[in-house]
Amino acid sequence: MDLNPQIDGNIVKLKTPKVTTEYRDSLVKMAGKHAEQAKVGIRNARKSALELLKSCNQPEDQEKRNEKKIQQLVDESNKNIDNLLKAKEKEISTV
Repeated sequence: MDLNPQIDGNIVKLKTPKVTTEYRDSLVKMAGKHAEQAKVGIRNARKSALELLKSCNQPEDQEKRNEKKIQQLVDESNKNIDNLLKAKEKEISTV
């Protein structure tokens, strides 16, 4: 954005230009990239958790239950990210 501050005594004035459709589209793309980065972080955390789980030498059935719990948390987190992204896209696209 092209912001040019104007100083008027003790007051700073900023005239903000109207947001264009192209700028809104770039914000939506940026939000999508951030959401994907969050999902990658969750996948990396899942990978680390699974490696730690395997190194604990638990019984196989307990290990499988814990893997399932980890996957449920990952799925829930990804769903939350998708819901937040949809809400943000709607907010950005609203004029």
